[in-house]
Amino acid sequence: MNRILLPRLQNRFFELVDIYLQEHDITQKQLANLVGIHESHLSALKHNASQHSKRILSVSHIFKFILRGVFSVEDIYDGRAENDRERGWWEFAKLIQPGRLLEKPDKELEELSEAIFPHLIEGFFRFAKIDPRGKTEKEIQLEIVKNLMNMLKQKDRVKLLHTVDHTGDILDEARNFVRSDNPYFACLFYALWFEHWLNGMIHIAGKRLTLSDQETIQIIRETNFRAKSTWLLRILGLKPINETHLQRMQGIIDSRNSFVHYKWKREDLYSAARKKNKQELVKLIKDVEETVSYLLKLEDDLLYNGKKETLPFPLPKRQ
Repeated sequence: MNRILLPRLQNRFFELVDIYLQEHDITQKQLANLVGIHESHLSALKHNASQHSKRILSVSHIFKFILRGVFSVEDIYDGRAENDRERGWWEFAKLIQPGRLLEKPDKELEELSEAIFPHLIEGFFRFAKIDPRGKTEKEIQLEIVKNLMNMLKQKDRVKLLHTVDHTGDILDEARNFVRSDNPYFACLFYALWFEHWLNGMIHIAGKRLTLSDQETIQIIRETNFRAKSTWLLRILGLKPINETHLQRMQGIIDSRNSFVHYKWKREDLYSAARKKNKQELVKLIKDVEETVSYLLKLEDDLLYNGKKETLPFPLPKRQ
């Protein structure tokens, strides 16, 4: 979202900020804390209005201030969007500002905070509310706005369901063990991440194929890692995993299995074979982040059909 830059609105932005500071008798630091940005960023934006800084106003900055009720879309938007991406973002901003479709701004503002919206929008794609295949960027933007509007209008009747995504925490643990020089536990968590990632991809494909939740769960339970990472992806119409990354993933899985299903075999502590096995594992761990980045890109391409960077909406950041 922060790729949409709005230098033409920078002076107006700080006029509105100064008005808010005066009306509420608070400091710039207090305002920065209120909207959830660092005070230095706010100062840099202000200085840039006087041509002394390179920090340029973007929609990600404006999003925070609108969401916290510092000013409205009507207060800052000049009606002169430079392209469809910017125009689509302003339509989205009108939906999330307090007091529009929301009858209880304070309570709803808490629920529809900046942390919620990116995952809410991603959920439209992950659970096949929106299928981006064969659609233009404009058509996808309109579907996002339509889904948000329908959800907000039915807020008293809609049942909000959520799914816990553990992949971020799992990846953090894997990286922590890499930093602490513990390749065996790093391998354990990277393998776990690969399995969660694959199951997530299968879930997305299942939703688009209108499979029931139970059918998708059955597929996940009854196929092993090798099947999921090869022929099952093809059957579900997904892009196959590059062979180099596939071999690296399988190597991590095999090493994990040897560690988890430990056989308590006696071996020479200084044997060449033992040393070689550990060196191979360390090499695998060293290279695995390339595979993680590759898989995250593959997932984004599936979710958004390669259009993620062109959508003027807040979306979850990949680790």
